[in-house]
Amino acid sequence: MDNKKTLLLFSLTRTKDVDNSTILQRWIDGYPVMENFAKANDCVGITAYTDLPYFTKIAKGLTKSTKIKIITRYQYYVPLN
Repeated sequence: MDNKKTLLLFSLTRTKDVDNSTILQRWIDGYPVMENFAKANDCVGITAYTDLPYFTKIAKGLTKSTKIKIITRYQYYVPLN
């Protein structure tokens, strides 16, 4: 069995009333820290989940700014109770 680890960011959120360019810049500044942590812990990737749809735009902006290919997928949750 090949055990591969992924750094999981589960509940992405934002600070109220912060403009999108500031949010994008925070991700550009913070990404190297997350990447270094993940690599130091032998992770093969970073996965992030959020309920906020604008993070798709942030991911696209981050891809353009950093030249890092980000794969965007959609998650569905079906509550059973």
